[in-house]
Amino acid sequence: IYAFNIEISRIPWITEDKMIAEMRLQWWYNLLSSMEENSFVEKHPIAEDLNEHLSNNKSAIKLLKETVKARNWDIYSEHHESELDLWKYIEHTSSNLLMSCLGFVPSINSYGQGIGMASYLMAVSNLVKFGKNPLPNCNDEAIHDLSLKAVEGLRKGRDNNLDKHIAAGLRL
Repeated sequence: IYAFNIEISRIPWITEDKMIAEMRLQWWYNLLSSMEENSFVEKHPIAEDLNEHLSNNKSAIKLLKETVKARNWDIYSEHHESELDLWKYIEHTSSNLLMSCLGFVPSINSYGQGIGMASYLMAVSNLVKFGKNPLPNCNDEAIHDLSLKAVEGLRKGRDNNLDKHIAAGLRL
């Protein structure tokens, strides 16, 4: 799942042609759809491993399809319309990966949003250097508020009673 994430997250950075980037993301989306419909035939090492591990997990496939759709934002330079849109992007590109691996548990979703937003905020200055407009509001107060919410997500994810194997996975 994480190799898949690397594949789709790098797509906007390996081509300047937005149409090519969209086509590559669509290829992954279609591939996940074929897994969902039990009609997988692609010969691709990451895709084959995904199919092997997710063939009976339709909810994980659905989460990963949301991740692919969210990565379309990475192709363009517009900011997220609102803080809620930004949090949805973080959920789809971070929490969905964890939940695809560990199952849908609210604690995992909270932790994924916390770690996702923390990572995203660390990347903001580089995103700006590359011409992206990563935040709906770039003032210090808004950024501080997002960081506090990220910490709260991490705390919620760690404080809830989770199976010890899941908790160990969250510490990775």
